[in-house]
Amino acid sequence: MRPGTDQPFDSISLDEYTEACVLTLVAYAVWDASECLLLQERINRCLRAIESGEVFVEHPGSRGRDFIISVRSIYAPDQETLSFLTQARSILEDAGHFLRFGPLGSGYVIPDIASD
Repeated sequence: MRPGTDQPFDSISLDEYTEACVLTLVAYAVWDASECLLLQERINRCLRAIESGEVFVEHPGSRGRDFIISVRSIYAPDQETLSFLTQARSILEDAGHFLRFGPLGSGYVIPDIASD
């Protein structure tokens, strides 16, 4: 979430190929159950902003477009998070929206889990 705003997404843009409105969520932490729950809450807040029309007030160019929620993360999702994202993608598609996920940048960072 961007500092100083209540918007659940970090950025909003228009996809030049699909002309869909893209709401990007950035995950900065290593994936665990609490990070996955936080992501679920943010996705739900994005859906509420779309369904209530709130997103159109601040971003009128998004009106009449398909929506893509794009999750970008620094660290690769663990198996539990991948399962959640796959299930969330299916639910969003049933609701007429889309979910994409992948690395922030050119690839995932491997967390340093070595003990000293």
